[in-house]
Amino acid sequence: MDRKTLSLILILTAIWGTGPVTARFLVGVSGEITPTDLTLLRWVIAFIFLFVLLCRTQSFNESKLSFRADWLNFLAIGAANAAFGLLFLFGVSLSFAVNAALLTNLHPIFIAILAHVLLNEKTGIKQSLGIFSAIIGMLVVVTQGDFSSLVLSGQFIGDFLLILSALAWSIQSLLARKHVKTYGGLQTLALSAPFTIIILIPFAVILGNMQTIFTVSLIGWLLILHFSLGISGIGYVLWFLILRRIETAKASVSILIVPLYTIIFANIFLNEPITLMVVIGTVFVLTGIYLVQKAK
Repeated sequence: MDRKTLSLILILTAIWGTGPVTARFLVGVSGEITPTDLTLLRWVIAFIFLFVLLCRTQSFNESKLSFRADWLNFLAIGAANAAFGLLFLFGVSLSFAVNAALLTNLHPIFIAILAHVLLNEKTGIKQSLGIFSAIIGMLVVVTQGDFSSLVLSGQFIGDFLLILSALAWSIQSLLARKHVKTYGGLQTLALSAPFTIIILIPFAVILGNMQTIFTVSLIGWLLILHFSLGISGIGYVLWFLILRRIETAKASVSILIVPLYTIIFANIFLNEPITLMVVIGTVFVLTGIYLVQKAK
């Protein structure tokens, strides 16, 4: 791996590592904006960025012409994106940034399980061990080693929503797999984004409070732009630049350091403690994800 690729990976993982911390501050700590409003704003800003970035390319113009044949599939991808965004932000508003980073990154585990159940893909020994390790790590993170805490507390509900968000992300990945090969990753994201926005609007009207965006502080708006433009826009551009330079398997394994960044940032900016259970859970989860990714 050359120095430029390594630099791109370190920059990307640092950007994505700030995601749960930024989200936790906006919808949990400061409460300046509701989860539904932030999800909608995130997708609107990200879509504008991606559309402007891609609309000048010939391949994007051609893909828009063939869009009619695949619009139902893009609708399904958009619905999965909306579900992920809502579940993630409602979850992190009730839980911790560290939990969000670890639990949402379980999506490779869910992909392996869904691919086995729905697509009859074989699950080898490495994948089975990885799934088992990740489940153990998930339980350690959620319970902090105390299984009596598995009650309907706010944090438990938040963690449960975060696990569901990982499942939604896995469904989105399986739905998008074929179209990424045809259209490319960024184009697939851009073409499904309008459906995501349309689906999110009723949730924002019913559950949100868009009037609060006029009272968001300057720091709040900078964080919203970072969460939308930096993580969802620039972040995905960097990701697909990395995929052009190295194999997908190596790139997927390299982003395992994202939760490590989150743990550090959450401790610095949100005073979330780095407990022994967090360390143990992190080791089990990342080991499990590594084994599943290496088995592909």
